[in-house]
Amino acid sequence: TVGAVEGWWATVSRCLLAYAVLGAGDPYRVRDILMDAGGDGDLSRVQPSMRPNFFELLVTAALATGDVADAERWASQALALA
Repeated sequence: TVGAVEGWWATVSRCLLAYAVLGAGDPYRVRDILMDAGGDGDLSRVQPSMRPNFFELLVTAALATGDVADAERWASQALALA
């Protein structure tokens, strides 16, 4: 649906924004964007084939903030889906 906040395009666009935000140096916001767009810690709103990419981005953001526990958790989820 055009203009829908929960549609496929909107979700993917918001997830892709997280790459730009990381490049701008705000890893905390990356997590917030992906959790909001993805709907939960499993990124259930994200197309399954794209989830490993965004989990990898969460790993990168977590490591950038020094949160090794979250990085390990996201890496495990990415590996399980890859």
